[in-house]
Amino acid sequence: MIFLFACLVASNMTINESLLQPISENLQKVRQEESDNTFASFIDKVRFLEQQNQELETKWSLLQEHSQKTSTEGQHCTPLKLISLI
Repeated sequence: MIFLFACLVASNMTINESLLQPISENLQKVRQEESDNTFASFIDKVRFLEQQNQELETKWSLLQEHSQKTSTEGQHCTPLKLISLI
């Protein structure tokens, strides 16, 4: 009996689609905001990585300069030490 009543109620139900429209629009807005947030997060990560890359390039350049100076100084010092020993 209860089952029969539920079927009768379900068959007489109508859906007011105008009530569904704002939910759909809100859902689209939420999805757009999530998409925007994801994109903004991606852009922030890219900026951070670019900054890290710039720092690493600067460090690498300084290390190369230091290495060149050390090897150049070492070449100049060696003959002077040999000359002073003679």
